Amino acid sequence: QEIIKARVGQGKYRQKLLEECPYCPFTLVTDERLLIASHIKPWSKANNKEKTDPKNGIMLPPTYDRLFDRGFISFDDNKRLMVSPWFSPLNQRRLGIFNGKVIDKLPLDNKRKKYLKYHRENIFKGS
Repeated sequence: QEIIKARVGQGKYRQKLLEECPYCPFTLVTDERLLIASHIKPWSKANNKEKTDPKNGIMLPPTYDRLFDRGFISFDDNKRLMVSPWFSPLNQRRLGIFNGKVIDKLPLDNKRKKYLKYHRENIFKGS
């Protein structure tokens, strides 16, 4: 039951993630109605433990969630943004995102770094 709730962005997964980071690290938006509990290692690739692990998540609004989910953005271990060359420079400027931009408010610890390594190697659309 908890796994089903985590899949639809409800339950303990979302609540624990909101406790760790109650805002979007890009926009600092705090309205829970506008934030998605984004999985770093995708639901379809995660085991049951990873699906409900709040360290496998970041709170993002829909636009950034979609960019992250589709591999157009990721993060390195120093909170620097990685932007795919497949994401247009025009839209990068519109959103104010660029390679190397430090996202200070990104919640980052060793467990989340492990998930982000997976994201960079398997989801991110690099060069």
